[in-house]
Amino acid sequence: MSVAIHCTYEGYEWSIELTDFFDYGSHYYVAFTQEQETHEFYFGKAKTGWFVVIPKWAVSIMIESVYALEDNIKLIDEVLDQSESITIAHAMYEYARMIDIKDSEN
Repeated sequence: MSVAIHCTYEGYEWSIELTDFFDYGSHYYVAFTQEQETHEFYFGKAKTGWFVVIPKWAVSIMIESVYALEDNIKLIDEVLDQSESITIAHAMYEYARMIDIKDSEN
């Protein structure tokens, strides 16, 4: 099953497709396709918030909430280029909404 997601940021609009996702119980895996390229990341609950791991770039970061879209864009942007950070933050946000992930912010 794939899920189409519409992303917007500062007047720009684009679409991605969640092509693979899995709930491991303690963390989540999400893969999405953008412009015929597949990207993947993992995220999960940690003691002091949430972790996000992006294997392609060998980076991981800590975030406060999966629903803090603007904050997550800024945090991910510190380690990736802006277009990819925006898209990963959107994919995580929409997947969290889709499966109704509970965190301290919602």
